Amino acid sequence: MARRLVVNSSYNVFMQSRQLLASLILKRPWNRADKILTVMLIAAFGLFYAGQVSDFPALEDDGLFVLASAFLGTAHSPGYPLFILLSQVAHLLPVESVALRAHLFGALTASIGLGLLYCIGRRHLELERAVCLLGVFCVAFSTLFWEQALIAEAYQLNGVLFLLRIPCAWADADGRCQPCT
Repeated sequence: MARRLVVNSSYNVFMQSRQLLASLILKRPWNRADKILTVMLIAAFGLFYAGQVSDFPALEDDGLFVLASAFLGTAHSPGYPLFILLSQVAHLLPVESVALRAHLFGALTASIGLGLLYCIGRRHLELERAVCLLGVFCVAFSTLFWEQALIAEAYQLNGVLFLLRIPCAWADADGRCQPCT
């Protein structure tokens, strides 16, 4: 009987701490201005990266991804089928170069990732707007992210998918995912 009492009290403490965390998470400073700013960040960085992409395949696996996305093929052993399928949307653009279309898709996914990063910092981590913007700009202008945003690689899409999972990790009390809407 005493052991069962200890287990029940531990469970009650756990549930109380979980409710306290849920109550803290549900107080979000997310408003309409943040939604507009998120869309503006995606558009601004999308245009910024789109202005710098090349119409010729670069180093690394870029040429493999360009060809695989153009002909629905497999770049190499993992294949990244989701990247290949989603990049088909970019091939609907009336642009002459196949590589430019694939690079524009990479720039789009990189800018969406930056918008999600701002959204998570603002809505789920409850950071100040200036801190979130500083973090987004630091990531956007970092050498590695900038280089990968300008070529056809699956890293940008994988980052977007990872960032989409973070709000679902902070599910509300009903167990529903709280996306950045």
